[in-house]
Amino acid sequence: MTTSELTDFPGARTEPLDDEPFLLKLTAAEPGTPLGPWIDAHRELLLTALDRCGVLLFRGFDVPDPDAFGRAARAFSPELLGYLERAAPRNEVADKVFTSTELSEEQWIPSSTTR
Repeated sequence: MTTSELTDFPGARTEPLDDEPFLLKLTAAEPGTPLGPWIDAHRELLLTALDRCGVLLFRGFDVPDPDAFGRAARAFSPELLGYLERAAPRNEVADKVFTSTELSEEQWIPSSTTR
C-alpha cells in the first residue's frame, strides 16, 4: 500500500511528501488541533500508516512545548532513546527530547554510520 491509498484520516488531509510513495504528510484540517489527543484518537490507523509508509510528517497541529512533543513521540515508541553517540552538541529540552543540533549550518557533523 502506498501513501495515495491512505486517505481516511478524520481531521487531517493526507498527501505524499515530495511525491515519494513512502512518506506521508498529514496536515491538520483545523489548524491548531492538539497533536497528542488527535494521535490518541487515531492511534491504530496511524500505526498502520507508519508501518506501511515508514515516515509520517505532521503539519499544522498544535505542539505547544517539548513535553507535548515527547508525549506525541511516545505514542509511537513508548521508550524514547537517549542521545548516546554525541556526534554533535544538542540540548535535552524535555525527557529524551533533544534539539536538532547546536552547530551552525556551515559546520560538518560526522556520520554516525558504522561499517
